[in-house]
Amino acid sequence: PRQLQQVQQALGFSLKDDLLPLFSKEGAIAVYNASAAVPDVLFALRVDDESKATELIDRLAALAGLAHVEVRPLSVQSATGKAFLYPEDNLTIFAVVGDGKVLVSNTRSRIDAALSDGKKLSDDSVYREALDASSAPHESSGFVYANLKLTIPAVFGLLDSISESEDRKSVV
Repeated sequence: PRQLQQVQQALGFSLKDDLLPLFSKEGAIAVYNASAAVPDVLFALRVDDESKATELIDRLAALAGLAHVEVRPLSVQSATGKAFLYPEDNLTIFAVVGDGKVLVSNTRSRIDAALSDGKKLSDDSVYREALDASSAPHESSGFVYANLKLTIPAVFGLLDSISESEDRKSVV
């Protein structure tokens, strides 16, 4: 308990009062381009209190700045947040709050697509058929969905590229 209090004091927010309530609504993690060296990942979380979510991102940005992570303001459509730059890893994490959601991704384009009126997972016929066939309840604590027709070839392609990389290492 004392260590948790110290961590929360250092972070500037309470896990119980500030962070956990943000996770009380619907959320999703989506992985795109799974066969790529670094797939696109999108984390989306519905929130009731955008100001608390924004405050949390601002506090994380301040902590990241102390760790010498470059942090820049970010605006995507009507959402605002921060970009966390890790140039030595060729990585940027984008985090915004808007439209009743927190969106975090390693690509700005995924956040832009999530905020747009474009096609969503719920519009996908394969997803809808799988959900109907599963007899899943309308309310749940969570579930995992993967389009195996797309996922299996991507996984085997990734495994092949890892194997080829290991073969090249053993030759050198």
